[in-house]
Amino acid sequence: MGVTSAPTTWEGWDGGEPVAAPRIRRLPEMWGRTVHWKFHQHRGRASLPAQVLVIPGGRVSAAGSAIAAISADNGLLAEFSYAMADTEDYATDPSTHPIFTEDDLGPLLDVDGTAAVLSSPCGGGYYHWLVDVLPRLEVLKRAGHETQAMDRVIVNACSASYQRETLSAAGVEQSKIIESRWHPHVRADRLVCPTLPGAFGHVPRWACDFLRQMFLPEDDTGGPGERLYLNRTHVTHRHVENEPDLIRRLERRGFRNVTLDSLSVGEQARLLSTARIVVAPHGAGLTNILFCHPGTWIVELMSPSDVSHVYWALAETMDLDYTYVLGEGEPSPVGIDPHDGELDLRVSLDAVDRTLDAVEGELKTLDHIGPATGIEASQLGWREIA
Repeated sequence: MGVTSAPTTWEGWDGGEPVAAPRIRRLPEMWGRTVHWKFHQHRGRASLPAQVLVIPGGRVSAAGSAIAAISADNGLLAEFSYAMADTEDYATDPSTHPIFTEDDLGPLLDVDGTAAVLSSPCGGGYYHWLVDVLPRLEVLKRAGHETQAMDRVIVNACSASYQRETLSAAGVEQSKIIESRWHPHVRADRLVCPTLPGAFGHVPRWACDFLRQMFLPEDDTGGPGERLYLNRTHVTHRHVENEPDLIRRLERRGFRNVTLDSLSVGEQARLLSTARIVVAPHGAGLTNILFCHPGTWIVELMSPSDVSHVYWALAETMDLDYTYVLGEGEPSPVGIDPHDGELDLRVSLDAVDRTLDAVEGELKTLDHIGPATGIEASQLGWREIA
């Protein structure tokens, strides 16, 4: 197997911006404190075109943190194959794709007809499911490939309640689904592969609006006012060690302690749409800030060994205000990213209080928070590559 390339010499649009134009993001508000170097690193990122590749007799290999689209003549299609790097990004050199070190891709499942590939690296988790897997349905639709016309739809998994709920809401029939976790190696008469919506951690606005239209009712006119803390009490990693003390401190400030795992995606969307301030440890629950009204404040709690740009970028895309509080411990040197995503953290309650005092001060100056806008057809450019 070698690396091959699909033609991509065409002009596209993503979220209303030219493909080559970088978006310069607002840095987190820190009120005089130094902004971590990682936010500067991700401040400018060019938007990506949304494309669809149709592969006659094509194959897809989807396992864990990598996905590969393979032509009928056994070539890796680089623009449509992704593998996670050691940090929060996709590997940029297709020749290092892990498929080249795999001795066995697993039993091949042959599929008659047309199969759409929605599986994504780490696409079984809530964040990647919402921002990478589901928006590709919109890519297919805008390129003229209705999901209802597909014989099969390939996704990472369909066991979690949020996966079943969202696929049903999107009109994907259960009988058409192939789960990559059981069938990581699939060949179809005609394989239809939409690209990921954007670069890692840089979700385009159109993808967020697609999800908002799916899960927020059109008559949702209630303004934001809730102060929410999204706890991680029921997860197995990245706990806040002093979370009970933190919750008591936040409750005295009028915050509501919320366990999102007990809510459907629709319920999470409606809840976050009422928020005025959201405080949460770094984790997938923060994906739901895409349902917040513009002007909502996001306060993310992070370990100094696992500083992430992902939810800051999402907040900035959705016109939210963002700041963060690092937990106790020494931050890594500039340019060094340990990315220790399993570690628990301990936060300074006084630091959280000082940050929230500053946020409340900012909120006093706001007169109005407006609703988010919907997708406009003119925002997006689609083209099928045959």
